[in-house]
Amino acid sequence: MELLHSWIIDEKLNAFFIPLRVQNPITKESVCKWCLFDTGFTGYLGLDKTTLDGLRLKQIGTGKAHTITGEVSFTTYLGVVEIMKDMNTSLKNVLADDYDIEDGNGSIIPIQELNIPMVGIKTIQKFNWLIISEHKMLCMVDI
Repeated sequence: MELLHSWIIDEKLNAFFIPLRVQNPITKESVCKWCLFDTGFTGYLGLDKTTLDGLRLKQIGTGKAHTITGEVSFTTYLGVVEIMKDMNTSLKNVLADDYDIEDGNGSIIPIQELNIPMVGIKTIQKFNWLIISEHKMLCMVDI
């Protein structure tokens, strides 16, 4: 097993955040954001409206979801996403192998508009992770 990278828990929020780079596949504009590592979010990635507007991502639809606070509406966009070691160093590309996107190679993934940036289970389950509770550390590993 090889350790690819690790991130320390945010003590104030008691949650893990990992950096992602999101790119507009047409304009190549990109932004790096620290995103909540959230196994409760069933999508690939959620971003705030300001970030989505700044990237000018292609909108592909809208939807509704049920949360603990009730029903919410969301808009879905398309983008290219990489997991970063830090805000400057790329680690892994996120590929959408279960989504029919026009690029054909899975590099463009659906991104939902949410209140905060968060990594969802569809992205999380594409990689191997360990949580070292003794050190309050989230590790990405290659097995």
